[in-house]
Amino acid sequence: MSWLQVSTTEHHLKMSNCFGARRKIPEYKFVAEVVAYDAATQTATIRQRNVINEGDQVEFYGPGFRHFETYIEDLHDAKGNKIDRAPNPMELLTIKVPQPVEAGDMVRALKEGLINLIKKMEQASQFVPR
Repeated sequence: MSWLQVSTTEHHLKMSNCFGARRKIPEYKFVAEVVAYDAATQTATIRQRNVINEGDQVEFYGPGFRHFETYIEDLHDAKGNKIDRAPNPMELLTIKVPQPVEAGDMVRALKEGLINLIKKMEQASQFVPR
């Protein structure tokens, strides 16, 4: 390791002690829109916009700050076939939901990203500053 690499790494470590090395920044991804809801079966029909997987944590939200978090469960395609993953945009899907939703409600997935450049630099085996 060259003196420049050591010097730069030491500088970043000192800076991380001053400002903190990690911050969690939530990133939301719009995954679907509610098209219909059947209260008798607690099933929502959704129009997919991005990839949805069985077990994904999502948040439903609508007008008046109505919102709740849940997991994608009992995912079916438009033909009623049970699926684990829905990769095609604009596909109509059905899922079980624990609370009533309304047509027009949005569904977003929480994707957490860690901002930690210092950790990345420490883990990189070939760190070469420019």
